[in-house]
Amino acid sequence: MLEMKIAVIRVRGIQGVRNEVSRAMREIKLTRKHACVIVDERSQGVLHKVKDYVTWGEATPETVALVGKKKSLHPPVGGWKGSIKRSYPEGALGKRKDINELIKRMSC
Repeated sequence: MLEMKIAVIRVRGIQGVRNEVSRAMREIKLTRKHACVIVDERSQGVLHKVKDYVTWGEATPETVALVGKKKSLHPPVGGWKGSIKRSYPEGALGKRKDINELIKRMSC
C-alpha cells in the first residue's frame, strides 16, 4: 500500500509560539520560517497542533525530490496571496490543494 506524503511549510516565525506548539514543530524538524519537511499521513495529530503556524498539502513525487535537495526555502515569488494569519483560501495557513505549486514558487 502506497503511503501518502505531506509537505509541511512553516509560514510564521517563533515570536509568541506556545511551548506545546514549539515542541511539536521541533519534533517534525520545522525550526525556521520558510522551512519545509515531508511527513507521512500518520502525522495528522501534529499537524492539528501546529495548524496556526504552517501550511500543508499532499506532495507529488517530484515535490518530494525537490524538497529532499533543499530544506530551507525562499519566500514565495509573488507573495503568499493573502494574510499569513488567516486560513487558506483567504490566507496562507492550513491545508491547501496547491502546495506543489507553492513549493515551486519558493524554490527559485
